[in-house]
Amino acid sequence: MSGCFGRSCLGETQQKVYSMARTLGSENPNQVLDSGRKVMYAWMKGGDPNSIISLGRDLGLDENLTLTQEFVPELQSLRINGSHVSLPAEESALPGMYAEVYAEFSNLIKAQKLGFHRFGINVLQCGEDEYTRVGIDLNLGLAVVDGRLQGRSYRAGGPLVFGDKSELSQMDKITVHAYVDGGMVEAIFNNRTAIASPATPSSGSCGGVTLYGLEPTDESDNPIQAKVDVWALEGANASPA
Repeated sequence: MSGCFGRSCLGETQQKVYSMARTLGSENPNQVLDSGRKVMYAWMKGGDPNSIISLGRDLGLDENLTLTQEFVPELQSLRINGSHVSLPAEESALPGMYAEVYAEFSNLIKAQKLGFHRFGINVLQCGEDEYTRVGIDLNLGLAVVDGRLQGRSYRAGGPLVFGDKSELSQMDKITVHAYVDGGMVEAIFNNRTAIASPATPSSGSCGGVTLYGLEPTDESDNPIQAKVDVWALEGANASPA
């Protein structure tokens, strides 16, 4: 959509992948008002008739009383020993269809001034032409999970900021924490915006992780700095065969 930014770029909801969310944390029916930890789960609709349970998210509030969310640290127990890879831009990893990716993209104020707006991570990659993208579009102000090369008919997105474009222009770092659990991708951006989207890879060998949007142009080097950690996992909802 020409001229749109953030939430105004989003169309109507195509499919409620993440639904019937519930928090755990108290015996009190009105547990949201109680103090202590709040962990949210939901039913998620995948590419088949069956639903699965989402990965747990810890909910909180920052100093501005903005809702924050991050994957529960207990998920780290799914990491397979010896599988960790630090991923520079010019290399790839092959964790398989069950993977965790944590990325920090920085120097973004300079990148926006030089016209570098779209970058991120490809997961579930097979060759050069099949993958699901977990990415950032600074021009539109959106976090995006794009599985159109793996069975989805649309991109799933959410706002990176909840103000205007000037707020994003002052943001120098964005974090992306993504879990790939077989045919489901869940990602949280800056501990605020979360997206869940199913994917249907063409085969069980689709397990590559690469970066995109970090290449230089003829006019300028790309200033975006990426620090990416990748782990292979045991499956949360179903273990790999």
